[in-house]
Amino acid sequence: MKYLLFYICILYLCTIRLSESYILEADLTNPYDNDFYGGPPSIPFCTFTYKVILKDVDNSGMISYINLVPGSIVEAKFVALGNNLIGIDFSAQFNVGTNGTFAIAPIVGANIPITTYDCQSVPPPQLLNPSELSFQGPINLDNEYSLLLKLNLTKRTNWYSVKTSDPYQCNTGSFLGYQNLIIICSLKSINPVTSTGTLPPNIDFIISNSYVSINAPVKTFLKNVIQSSTPVITEAGYYSQSATFMVDFYYQIKIENYPSIVEVVLVNNSQSSGSIPAYTHLVYGNPNNREIIYTIPGTAAAAREVFYTYQAYYVSSNLNGTFYENSLFEFPINLKPPIGDSIDPNQFDIFPQYPDNYELHIFIFNSTEYKAAAQLNSFTNPGFKYGVMNGTYGIADVLSSGYSGSFWFEYYPYALNPITPEVAPPIITSSFSILPLNGMKMLVVINIQDDTPGFYRMDIGPYISIMLYDLVSGDQYAGTYQKLIDYSKFNSFKNYIEYYDIAGNKGVISGDLLDFKYPFVVPHFNNYVGLYGAMKISTIRFMIGGGKSNVIDLSEVGCQNRLYVNFTYPQKTMVVRLVLNPLVDAESLNQQSESDDVYYGYWDDKANMFAIDFQIQARAFTGIVPYFIYYPDLYFYSHELQYMGFDDSSQLYVHSEYADRMPPVVTKVTASPSNTVLITVDSRISWIFTIEDPYNGFKSGIVKIRSNVTPTFYTFNLISNGQKLDNYTIGIDLKAPCTSEQFFIHYMELEDTSGVISKYTSSKPSEGISPLLKVMDSDQLMISTICQFSSDTSPPSLVSYLQSVTTMDVLSNNREVTMYFILEDPSGLSSSNLPECYAQGVLLEQVIVRAEMVNQSQTQGTYVCNLQFPYGFGHAGSKIILSIHGFYDSVLNGGGLSSIMLSTLDPPGYITITKNQDIAPIIESTSPLSNMGGFITINGRNFQTSCQFNDIVVQVAYEKRLPIIMNFTIESYFNTIMYFNLPLQNKPEIWLLLYCPSTGATTRNVFQVKTYTAQPIPTSPAPNKPCPGTPACGGSSNGMCNTYGRCICIDPWFGADCLSRNIIRPPTINTTNPDIGNDFNSTLPDGETVSLKTLISLLALKELKPDGTIENEFNFTSWVYTNTTGLSTVSQEYTYKTNVTSNGLVTTVQATIQYYSQKTTIFFAGEKLDLLPSSLKYKIDISKYAYISKLNTLQLVMLASLQSTSNQQSCSLQETGDIDEDSEYVKLQIDTHSLYGRFIKRGIIDNRIQSVSNSISSQQTGTESISFIYINIPNFQSNAILDPDFSVLIDTTPASDKSQSTCSSDQTTDQGLTKSQLAGIIIGAVGFTIVAVVSITYILYKKKMSIINLAKLTNKLKGMNNK
Repeated sequence: MKYLLFYICILYLCTIRLSESYILEADLTNPYDNDFYGGPPSIPFCTFTYKVILKDVDNSGMISYINLVPGSIVEAKFVALGNNLIGIDFSAQFNVGTNGTFAIAPIVGANIPITTYDCQSVPPPQLLNPSELSFQGPINLDNEYSLLLKLNLTKRTNWYSVKTSDPYQCNTGSFLGYQNLIIICSLKSINPVTSTGTLPPNIDFIISNSYVSINAPVKTFLKNVIQSSTPVITEAGYYSQSATFMVDFYYQIKIENYPSIVEVVLVNNSQSSGSIPAYTHLVYGNPNNREIIYTIPGTAAAAREVFYTYQAYYVSSNLNGTFYENSLFEFPINLKPPIGDSIDPNQFDIFPQYPDNYELHIFIFNSTEYKAAAQLNSFTNPGFKYGVMNGTYGIADVLSSGYSGSFWFEYYPYALNPITPEVAPPIITSSFSILPLNGMKMLVVINIQDDTPGFYRMDIGPYISIMLYDLVSGDQYAGTYQKLIDYSKFNSFKNYIEYYDIAGNKGVISGDLLDFKYPFVVPHFNNYVGLYGAMKISTIRFMIGGGKSNVIDLSEVGCQNRLYVNFTYPQKTMVVRLVLNPLVDAESLNQQSESDDVYYGYWDDKANMFAIDFQIQARAFTGIVPYFIYYPDLYFYSHELQYMGFDDSSQLYVHSEYADRMPPVVTKVTASPSNTVLITVDSRISWIFTIEDPYNGFKSGIVKIRSNVTPTFYTFNLISNGQKLDNYTIGIDLKAPCTSEQFFIHYMELEDTSGVISKYTSSKPSEGISPLLKVMDSDQLMISTICQFSSDTSPPSLVSYLQSVTTMDVLSNNREVTMYFILEDPSGLSSSNLPECYAQGVLLEQVIVRAEMVNQSQTQGTYVCNLQFPYGFGHAGSKIILSIHGFYDSVLNGGGLSSIMLSTLDPPGYITITKNQDIAPIIESTSPLSNMGGFITINGRNFQTSCQFNDIVVQVAYEKRLPIIMNFTIESYFNTIMYFNLPLQNKPEIWLLLYCPSTGATTRNVFQVKTYTAQPIPTSPAPNKPCPGTPACGGSSNGMCNTYGRCICIDPWFGADCLSRNIIRPPTINTTNPDIGNDFNSTLPDGETVSLKTLISLLALKELKPDGTIENEFNFTSWVYTNTTGLSTVSQEYTYKTNVTSNGLVTTVQATIQYYSQKTTIFFAGEKLDLLPSSLKYKIDISKYAYISKLNTLQLVMLASLQSTSNQQSCSLQETGDIDEDSEYVKLQIDTHSLYGRFIKRGIIDNRIQSVSNSISSQQTGTESISFIYINIPNFQSNAILDPDFSVLIDTTPASDKSQSTCSSDQTTDQGLTKSQLAGIIIGAVGFTIVAVVSITYILYKKKMSIINLAKLTNKLKGMNNK
């Protein structure tokens, strides 16, 4: 019995120990990571991923294997985290139809319960909206259309597929929640074998979950594009038929008289089916006529002749549409292998006397970049540059850490002689500590340990690297690292982590296990926008354009625009983006690239939303401009907004009479004096390029020429003033005697005035358009020089060498070395082929600069290289090796000095790295600072380490060498960032120094900060001006008075004193011209009933000289009327057009009048305008105008008048003033009614927002009041848009009760102003900036013209009275 009790006790103690071996410290699995269905019956399980941290409570040791109960492990990664913590990142499989809690079963210890799981089978597909299926679009210029499918899903799935049959091509877009899937369809990539004949009336979708399918027929989107005309199609091909550096070829097609879909298929006749991929560039045209260039990237292949056939397809008219084919366009292409890099690594040298320093000898057969991919253990450098020793021989210097065991150069491996290798990666001993900062910046802190040989770097995602030199305390064996990260421009927020020690041992861990998160970034969870959380777009509008009724005209000028956008729960410190013209194919969806047309936006306090400034270049193609809005990490595509409840105003439409997206190209090239030149004396060779850009005009370019003998680039910049066709010459001076060479174009880039770019790089395939497109087969592109034979075959020799420093602390301010050397050669030295100086740090770090020749004699040359190292360069090693490569004599005998050669000199030519000898604070950058001072952020290094975590002092000087003006003691700061408030008084620049009182450390060099100009900051409080009215603003029920003496009215009150309300009366629409009148009766307080009449009219357009006199005057006499009222229930719209002709150019003046029956908020020129019920809003659009002089301006003349039939005495009053900083008003009051005008101080001209001014001249009699509105428009190139609005008001306080009123006699003596003069017309007249100086003569002139115009209108007004 006692033995039984003994065994029970032993078993109990073992059970206690077993259960305590490991415990769950944290489950860091994102709850949405496993929100997936399982597979179909053939794959009846779910694969879920988990991230957990276990604690080793009794030092049982590291885990390397686990089981699950229930379930099975697919893959598991284990990482030691320090403090007896173990991170596990694993994927698990569970059977379909099961759910509950699962546990980890380690090899030692009891099972550890983790979390619940739910594995459901993917349901059979069911379409929830079959009656609502309809294509929308096109959504872009690629003739793609979108369709919304609603599916019966409550989880995410990877098993659903949506397919269509030829000729339609469809791909899945974003999921909007679980159920709503967007499909994008087009006629791209037509199969020439199967896509012929009549098109079916429906597109048949096959929706499948891998084992059950359903069909969903949808009426084709071609119903919107069927045409009855026959296109005129012409074609051309561009290619090189000789072995050159050009590897691409091009196909150009021109389609005329056809607005419908045309697709082009490229077929290789040697293929049995299918087409060849090509990149499509729509380059010229409009909806009816367009030109397309297809780029077909070439490949390095054996020489062969291939016949390519180009087939154009278009859709013609019948009930369903039919594919038609034009005649084949066929030509042979004699493909030649391109001339590319060709090297052969040969001898690999190890030098026992120089450990860790190796040389790889390379034979160079041909090279254009002198770069190759290199790898040292786990460290890679894809562009590792090797040095030229002569024309066919080079050296790659390699500096190892001493722990590296292998080196790879391209595909060639080499063994090194390392110290006894260490195989364990570093240990991360803490989670991340993250401090969010404004503008999507964050400060991250992490603790890392590595006993041997020490920590080197940590990479987080594709953009973040924490380096050894980011150490703030401890050392490389156990230290704390701090990094300031600006993640506002990141294209990806992946948080996978790779970390290395100096030996290259690598560890991998999920950032989730270390609690690494980007502050305020919302994960998009595989495109399920809006599914998780509530982050959705709540408001979106464009400052200019938006909707089909607000098309932006880009025929002449571009558009500087702004997008306002807000979200349901925005974080104001975030940086949002607008990307124009994104691709929406499956590979590109919810992705960003460096080539995107991207604009960044920030929170706007005034608008209370994000504002993104962006630009659309002139002559873009007519149609819709697709875009997406990016709130990290959510994508909102413009074609998705219609499915989110937004109307057409969220879409951006543009128009160009003839679009130009063709970049500049060379139409002719001439080699001079010829393409083969015999050099017997000093000579010059040159190229003459004829560059064409017929619409936008050529802006600038760069050309790089190089030789087949030396690595030297000859760089030329081309500058133009927008010429459409011109010649540009570049040339190279050559000395005799010489060596025969071949000079060719290595790189060319041309840009037009709209930012369209063509690029070419020798031997590199491209997706774009080459500037040499039309001269690819020209024999003038390469110039061969023929030189006499020289008996000199020896390279220059080194006479002397000196370097400015032999030791360096790479964590200090002083990280510069100057190399001085003298070379000698009896044939003389080449001054055009200058050598390069190489500096290499440990683990493939490189800094390379071109030498400068500072002195030259007949046989000698003196050279200088100034190398500036980045902070921490080579810090993980003990030295920086130096070398010199690519120096030549006059007959191009080349030479170089490897790092081993320089190391043998006395003193040796390398730099010994010293560490922590003299740590000083370093300023690297600051935030923008105004000339009036304000909040400033200083970014840099060593703030805490140099001051030993004590106070630091910021010293400020107004000039570089003047005494310190201000000292600021900063008590709270970080090692890389500090911020404080800096008061200034109109200083264009300041100079900053940092000083540590505790250590005496100071910045070695003062840091200059150039300020930007800002308005002086008011030092006195707001003026507290009184507001109009007694009581002010009509009392608390009518409005509130702000400190600037302006009333903030409470609806329905309106006006400067909040004592006016509007009268609701629909206008009488004139179908002849935009003279909008209204007749109605009103009863006065004394019981008298009077008739009121209003008239709003567009009178004339004047061209004015700078002195204000009239150059041209056009009275509007004939209009074309159209009722353009849409489906809106709150507004009616009417459009009037008339033309005027100046200098042979017809200018269209279009007036769009909108009547709003309800209170409405609109936006114009970036300003928010509240329109009262019964308001009339005018939108006046003036197209391109031919000025007599570029100094002249335009003036639009409008009239507003009102009349009354009252027989009693009337009183009038006129007031003017500012409503706020963005608008002003004028008020003409007659008794209890007003003529109230509001003038917005902004307008749209040439697609830009500009300040505006307006002038008003009023004439009044006893019973009528007339106001002439002069809208002054500066000289413009393309168009001007004006936006006045009108309403009727009634006043609470009669004019007779105001001290400055003027009263008339009764009807028996004067037909003057009545007590019931028309209530009021809000005149929001928008014009543009008036010419700089307006003379008194002009003011008098306007008064005179007002009287004349009044007389001209007498008959019209009398006729109105007689109605």
